[in-house]
Parts: sequence; C-alpha cells; structure tokens
Amino acid sequence: MTVSRFVSVTNNALQNFGQAVVIGEISEIKTYSHLYFKLKDETAAVDCLMFASVLNRLSFIPKIGMKVVVVGKSSIYLKTGQFKLIAEKMIVAGAGKIMEELLALKEKLQKEGVFEAIKRPIPKWINKVGIITSKEGHVLHDMLTVLNKRNPGIEVVVYPCQVQGSEAPATIVNALNTAFRDNFCDVLIVGRGGGSFEDLLPFSDESVVRTIINSPMPIISAVGHEPDVALSDFAADLRAPTPTAAADIVSSYTVEMMQKDLDSYALLLGDLVYKKLDDLKAVLEKTEIKLKSFGPESLLNLKSSYLNSLNEKITRLIFDRLTFSKAQTDSFLHLLQDHDPKFKLNSFELTINELEKRLEFTVNDEVANTVKRIDNAMLSMERASFHQNMINADKKIETIKEKLISLNPLLVLKRGYSVTLDKKGKSADINTLKINDEIKSLVVGGQILSVITKIEKD
Repeated sequence: MTVSRFVSVTNNALQNFGQAVVIGEISEIKTYSHLYFKLKDETAAVDCLMFASVLNRLSFIPKIGMKVVVVGKSSIYLKTGQFKLIAEKMIVAGAGKIMEELLALKEKLQKEGVFEAIKRPIPKWINKVGIITSKEGHVLHDMLTVLNKRNPGIEVVVYPCQVQGSEAPATIVNALNTAFRDNFCDVLIVGRGGGSFEDLLPFSDESVVRTIINSPMPIISAVGHEPDVALSDFAADLRAPTPTAAADIVSSYTVEMMQKDLDSYALLLGDLVYKKLDDLKAVLEKTEIKLKSFGPESLLNLKSSYLNSLNEKITRLIFDRLTFSKAQTDSFLHLLQDHDPKFKLNSFELTINELEKRLEFTVNDEVANTVKRIDNAMLSMERASFHQNMINADKKIETIKEKLISLNPLLVLKRGYSVTLDKKGKSADINTLKINDEIKSLVVGGQILSVITKIEKD
C-alpha cells in the first residue's frame, strides 16, 4: 500500500481505540490559534494538540511544569506521520515533579541569599567577550554575526559545552571555570537557543547556579526565548531574553558610537588644551605682576608705607598714653585733696566752732535761767525775813555758782581732761571705733588729730 494509505489505515485504527485518560506534566507549550504542547512523565513524552474551541472553554491557562489530566483521542497527522494526542478535556492535577523540584531548589537558594548578590553593571567598553554555549546549531553563529556586524573590534572567545542532557551541567561548570581561570574576558554570555522545558533544565542545575554566583566577571544569562526562565537568570548579573539579545547588549557600543565619542573626545581634548593654555597664560601674568611687586622699588614703597603706618601707630599710642596718664593724675589729685590734712583741719575747726557755739548757747541759756531763778528768789526774800533771806540767797547763789563752775566744760579741760570725737564729730564710743580710724581730741588751747593703732577695753 502507499504511504498515504498506510498512515490513513493506522490513524483509523488508533481512533477506534476510543478515548484515553492520560496524566502527565506539561513540558513545552506553543500557542497559535490552537494549543500545541507536550505531555511527559519520567520515561516518555507525547505531543498533544488542543483545538481553539476546546482551549477557549478552559477555566485556567496551561503552563509549563503544570501537572494535568488530559482526556482525548489518538491521531496521526497525514502529511508528516506525526503521532498526537488530540485533547478534548484538561483538568489541573497539580505541579509536576520536575517543576516541584525546580521550585524547591529555587526556594533553597533564595533562603541562602544566593540570588541577593549585588548585580554588577555590564561594562560600556568591551574588548573581549566569552561565550559559553554549544558549537552545534545556529545560536553561536547568530551571536557571532550580530557581534561582527555591530562592533567587529570585540574579540570573541568561545568556551564550548553541552546545553542539554544529563551531562550538560558538568560541561557548563567546566566551561565557566575555564573562563574564570583565563580571566581575560570583560563579560561572559551563558546560554542556548529555545527548547522544551526539559531541554533548558541544565541551566537551572544547582552546580551551574552556584558557579555563576562566584564569577569574577559580569555574566549575562541568555537561555531560550522570552517566556523561558532558568535559575541561571536569577544568579547572573543580567538576563537577556535571547542569545542574540545578549550579543546586542555587549555590542551596544558600536563602531559608529565609538567614532562619535572619539570625535567628541577630540573636541573636548582641544578645549582642554586651550583651557590649559589660558590657565597657564593667566598664571604667567600673575607671576609677572608678582615679580614686579617684589622688585626693589615696590619693596621700598612697601617699607616706606609700613614705616609711615608704624609712625602713625606710635604717635597714636603715645597720645592715648598721655591722655590716660593725665586722667589718672587728675583722679589722684582729687583723691589727695579729699585726704589733704589742711582740709581735714579746716573740717575739724568748723566742728569745734560749732561745738563752742552750742556750748556758749547752753551756758547763756543756763545763766538766763539762773538769773530768772534769782529774780524769783529776790521776790520771795521781800516777803520773808530780810536778813534770813539774804543769808539763804547768798548760800543759794554760792551753790549755783559752784554748780556753774563745775558744769563749765572749759574748766574741765583746764584740769587736764580732753574730749574725744570720732570721724563723724560725735563723742567717741569705744564699741564703734576701729583700728586706723581717725579721732579728734579737744584739749586746752586747741585740738589733736590721731589715728587709732590699738584699742583696749576695760
């Protein structure tokens, strides 16, 4: 039979088996009008197709790593002979085993702080870039094409490795370590082209992630296409959506941009040279002025000006000193006048005169009173016996005379006594006097001024 006949008969036979209920993990998805995906378990995989009419009735969005139950029929596509499971229903059964392991590893590394390392910027000037990928396929060719087109001055070093399969993680780690030891690349690109979920798993291997974290140079992770995510994306300094996008990033500083910057730098350098020349010219002019300022004539002018300034300063100081001395002298003269003995004697003389007046007034008053009493006595004598009254009057007069004589302070002074007054002119009180106080003693014929040097109390 023909190939067409064989495929048709086989397809009919498969469809006659009826519906199948299959549980597995979605490992690859492509969405156009219909949904194309791959269902797998630990040992096998099957391509599946869900038509748009069924897809639109789903209550969830199928994603890679999701564990689902699919109800459908077997079918063979006549043009290619490719076997497919036509999905008529789909129910979520949970996360797939591989996805669960991947999420667990991600959580573990996050708790360790592996993904929290400070991301280094990608250098603007890149002389040498290292590419860690497979030599097979179009990925390397596409990246080299982009680099050569945008900036042919960048040197490329390829560190080949496997990008899928169980042995891929070890080869990726080995390539990374080789690049680290060489240590002459400005940046490394680690990645591969698109593929199924399982194909990208080597770039989520724990050993690969930890090696990327310890890189001495910036690393760009470029694994698969835009929707694809690998743990290397979290560990790298930058994630690129595709390998060619990574090549665009490292060659973003193109030859045209470099030439433009060189032209700009040339203009800037010219401006700096002229600016430097202007600065040097200004320094030269200042130096010339400074040299002139230190010439003999300038120095003589400075010295002359300095001497004139000193002369004015000295004259002003002398005048101020003389003025101050005169004021001090006037102050001392006033103090001397206040303590002049002549002035003190005049003051004491005034005090004595005042005392004499008071004493004279007292004596006169007492004499007037006595005369009055005598007159009264005379009147009384006229009424009494004349003789007896005369005798009594004489006695009384004698008594009053003696009393007047005894009360006369001048008479007391003549007997060798003196009157001592304090500095206020009051009778001196030993309880109020102090050492160095001035006192005045009234004696017969004048007064004596003294200074107390010692006080003795009874």
